[in-house]
Amino acid sequence: MEDYQRILRYCKKETPAVIYVSIGCALDCNKDPQQIQQQYPAILDTFPGSRVCILIDPSLEYPPKATRSAPAPTSLPTPPPAYDIRPSTPIVKDSVIFFPVYHAFEFTHLQDAEFLHTLCSLCVETNGAMKLIVQDYTGRDIRPYYPTDIFGDAIRPWILYNMTYRDSGCYVDFSTVHVLCDPAGNFVHPECLSLRQIHQIAPTGSRILQDEMKERTDLVCNYLYRRYAVQAGYKEPADWCSPANVIVHLRRLTLAYGSPTNLTQTNLKRVILACLQDVGDVMDKEVSAETVYTLLDANNYDFINLVSFLRTP
Repeated sequence: MEDYQRILRYCKKETPAVIYVSIGCALDCNKDPQQIQQQYPAILDTFPGSRVCILIDPSLEYPPKATRSAPAPTSLPTPPPAYDIRPSTPIVKDSVIFFPVYHAFEFTHLQDAEFLHTLCSLCVETNGAMKLIVQDYTGRDIRPYYPTDIFGDAIRPWILYNMTYRDSGCYVDFSTVHVLCDPAGNFVHPECLSLRQIHQIAPTGSRILQDEMKERTDLVCNYLYRRYAVQAGYKEPADWCSPANVIVHLRRLTLAYGSPTNLTQTNLKRVILACLQDVGDVMDKEVSAETVYTLLDANNYDFINLVSFLRTP
């Protein structure tokens, strides 16, 4: 698509410090003034250097709200011009370059995936002089599309998919968004850290620790524990906890705890124990391996009750 090629040529030539890709960010029907941050989140101002914002939505207003010098009337939406006169010509506001792209983005479509992967390649080629933030406002959880399968873990300091660090949905409360960076300004990904490490670096007032703790313990209870019980003969098999489905969720936890990605009973016990002891550590509650292993094999609700106890303040 020519819009994509124009943007890639610009980024390759100008090497912006930060590229922000916002998907599903049309705003003319949204009267919440905070949501203009879908098109330009205030967090971008914390990064030094030049910035490029790529706004992708087939219904994107023209010009995009974030590029307007004064608030547009809210009584009627601003109709976009005809397609042939609204290409992704850059719009400059306050030294920020905006590229509007009138297109329905799909992570699984070849041209869309290749566009993001080429932006990732530019970050790699510049050794992190360029950084990329991708955010989706259509309700999708985009973290599974993070391209470590193509580029490896070495891209993590420079590329961030989903700055809320959770399944953020269509609405984002930007007052709760805190992008974690190390002293060198590189991205830090909480899913790769223990909860204790997150507790040490998360800003005061951030919900990153609470959200990460809830997500991990939910995965343990809903998938790992259930799969363990099925394989032990305590529970009936179900499609939602099939090996193929559980292995996807297991990978989410092995990022933080370094265990192998396999579904043996021994490995499931290892990951479950590591997660629960991590929760107990930040909540100042002790839990022994003997207790966890005993309750895993108790075939009752005692294990779920233990998890609830550990994560409740």
